[in-house]
Amino acid sequence: MTTQPVATALRVGLLPTLPFQAGVSMQVYASGLIEALEHVPGVRAELLTPPFLGGPAPGWSRSRWIRYVAYPRWAASQRADVYHVVDHGNAQLLWRLPRHRTAITCHDLYPLAVALGRLRYAGAPPRARMLATSLRLLALRRAGMILAVSAHTAEECRQYLGVPASRVRVVYESIATVFTAPRDR
Repeated sequence: MTTQPVATALRVGLLPTLPFQAGVSMQVYASGLIEALEHVPGVRAELLTPPFLGGPAPGWSRSRWIRYVAYPRWAASQRADVYHVVDHGNAQLLWRLPRHRTAITCHDLYPLAVALGRLRYAGAPPRARMLATSLRLLALRRAGMILAVSAHTAEECRQYLGVPASRVRVVYESIATVFTAPRDR
């Protein structure tokens, strides 16, 4: 009697943006990724929910502690075959996750462009104000794969961060089905 190998699903752990970090758009994006991945055979996607996700918004110092110490530590303790950081604003997580099994979505590199003096416009924040964010974005270099939402962002990843083209893919954001026009009968 021969035994067939049991196929196991690829476990994809999505690491969300914390509510006090950004608006609702990144939560919608993460939900859309989970929904889309549910239809991919052989993939089991899970939103990894940090224990400090709920409750009232923390103050400035507590939010920094959560973002830069507690969240990366917690993320490193989670088990998945592939980790997907849904927002480049959490690039600090890449320092604690296995490089070859981690992808991150890069929506834009605006803070880095401003800090480098490559983007100037009336009312732009001073370059120095973008420095801390820019340093965090340098961690994108550690990702096994960067999923850029546009060709422009992919080019910025290669140009500003020196990430080879082989580790950057353009994956356009799509429109949720709720926004599609009804078909004529």
